[in-house]
Amino acid sequence: MSLSWDAALLEWANASLQRAGQEPASTLQDIADTDRICVLFERFELGDLESASRGDKSLRRRQAAEILLALRPGCIDLSLAEQGGSDFARSLLAALLVGAVEAPGREEAFAPIPNLTHELQAELAQIIQRSVEGGPENTATKRFSTVGVVVDPAQILALQAETRELNAELKRILDDIEDVKQDHRLEIDKLDEAKTNLYVEADAVVDLLQELESKNTELRALSRDVSTLAEE
Repeated sequence: MSLSWDAALLEWANASLQRAGQEPASTLQDIADTDRICVLFERFELGDLESASRGDKSLRRRQAAEILLALRPGCIDLSLAEQGGSDFARSLLAALLVGAVEAPGREEAFAPIPNLTHELQAELAQIIQRSVEGGPENTATKRFSTVGVVVDPAQILALQAETRELNAELKRILDDIEDVKQDHRLEIDKLDEAKTNLYVEADAVVDLLQELESKNTELRALSRDVSTLAEE
């Protein structure tokens, strides 16, 4: 897996963590080896890692891997969970991204993506597609780079169809998010226009009051003149 994919996974995970009010991590391992991974699993409705592992990092990594393996068999090498390390963290976050596509909380998983750069969005899309399709290698066992995400070649045709469905779902969610953002911008524009009109009307009222005051002053002066003439 390229460093750009690592960066894309880290930015996506940190954006999700920040939406949950958590501090961002500096590396993928900082997520896999801390309770940040528990926050992500809970946010995507994938399970309660903290209760299951009781704070044991090794057990927590294993529990996380087992949950993702239940969603997509062969997506991660379970033997790496006990030792951990950067390779396992990379594998775990990649599998988490793909698993989040099918998770009950998938909309929450997708929510930060539109705010990432186009380059990072493209990297994440490649990770999902590469993981589901098994990558371009013509080997008996296709791997998600060298980090243990495995797809049986016999499943390729079915997975390709699934990829198209998932990409369509991703596009629908992104379109919905963009529609909401557009509606929000329209509401802001309407509010700005209403405020401008209110200011104009307020200025007109002030001008009218000043004009009335001027007329009253003239009327009082005229009344005094009439009174003076009457006395004379």
